[in-house]
Amino acid sequence: MVFRRPMILLLGFTALTFIGTCTFQFVYDDNLQIVENPHVQAWHFAPSYFTRHVWAQDPDAPHQYYRPLFLLILRLLHAVFGLWSPGWHFALVLCHVGAVACVYWLVQQWKSPQTALTAAALFALHPVHAEVVSWVSAIGEPCLLIVLIGSLVLVRRPGTWNLVAASVLYALGLLLKETAVIWPFVIFVVLYEDLGRTIRRTLPFWGITAAYLLIRAAVLGDVVVSANDRSTPDFALIPTALGHYFFHLVWPVKLSEFYFLHASWMYLVVVIPVLAGLIWVAGEGQYQRTAVLILLLPLVPVLNLKALRSESLLQDRYLYIPSVGFVMLIAPLLKLVPKPAVAILMLAMIAGCIRESKTWSDSEHLYGRALELSPTDQRARDGLARAYAKQGRYGEAINILEPLVKEPQPSARRLQQSFMTLAYSHEQMGHSEQALAYYTAADNLYPRPDIEQHIRALQAAPASSR
Repeated sequence: MVFRRPMILLLGFTALTFIGTCTFQFVYDDNLQIVENPHVQAWHFAPSYFTRHVWAQDPDAPHQYYRPLFLLILRLLHAVFGLWSPGWHFALVLCHVGAVACVYWLVQQWKSPQTALTAAALFALHPVHAEVVSWVSAIGEPCLLIVLIGSLVLVRRPGTWNLVAASVLYALGLLLKETAVIWPFVIFVVLYEDLGRTIRRTLPFWGITAAYLLIRAAVLGDVVVSANDRSTPDFALIPTALGHYFFHLVWPVKLSEFYFLHASWMYLVVVIPVLAGLIWVAGEGQYQRTAVLILLLPLVPVLNLKALRSESLLQDRYLYIPSVGFVMLIAPLLKLVPKPAVAILMLAMIAGCIRESKTWSDSEHLYGRALELSPTDQRARDGLARAYAKQGRYGEAINILEPLVKEPQPSARRLQQSFMTLAYSHEQMGHSEQALAYYTAADNLYPRPDIEQHIRALQAAPASSR
């Protein structure tokens, strides 16, 4: 893969656009996944990455995800940077730059270097990627894109070693994230000539998939990702989520980690014409077919209603790989657009990247953006209260949480978390009676040694101090 000067400049400009994220903190799942996770902070845990689920450090977490290579990446980054967040964010920016290079490499297989450069630029500066390039725990997304695109490019080339290399890259993708399991379908359709020949060419990928599923079943006890506490799914959420995904690709404004979807079959009015149009485009040639497959197929696993609650069904990071197909379709059309208009579009995208990335700068911005979009969202209110408590703004945390804990809660675990934040805030303000009451309420939900230690300490305090 040889880059010309414009592509090298694009890669540098991409890094420059997102370099401000190196001032960002660890937020959201970063705390549980990295900061408070002893399993990624010592090498002797590394063998267990291949024999446990990704959240093994949390005994209460569901056994859904098998991602040993993702954990190994976290371990390597911790070995290099410790808990120095700028280093982690810089590594994430470099991973995105690598993904941009792979998009250029892929498009150049069919189109001119100029069209490949346009597609890479659209991908590099798409604001919908702000989450992936700003949130350390999302580092698996660009890594997954790199290995899957590499696999697709290599498998199209003749030669046994190219096939071997493509198969190895696909295997690495499976160990990064479960959604890679759709990739053999992409490769099969892209390579299709006649049934027998295509099956033979893709046989290694099907064999690797079968081996992966057997390993996953042995480790987690299940082949598919599912959640035991799901109620009967509302299938109207599928067109609802798809409609939002299509909208975010064309209008990535006011993005958040938290969305509340109101399920409605009315979204079919948008989804059906879009899908019909994409199917028609796919019939125009191998390039268009590849683009449509990359746009649509990676969304299939993330619409698994048995695994994801409605509150988690829409996540902008799930668009990272599908957006490759989107920019592949858009890039050739920009030849018809005047260059000044294209330049304005790129400047608007850069501004959007910078603006949307700020949401991930710290917990206050993250949860504050969520409350802009949905002022009653319980997850965002609880998260903002915890952020305030960590900053010593205990009164503000209490004002948010005391009304919240009186509302119906989706899970006892989340309610316990709110009780704990309330108890801690009251304790820090010297309100021992209130702190004792909330610690007791938390312990009644799920007894824990650390909670009971707080209770004993407060009970042993002199009555005058309570």
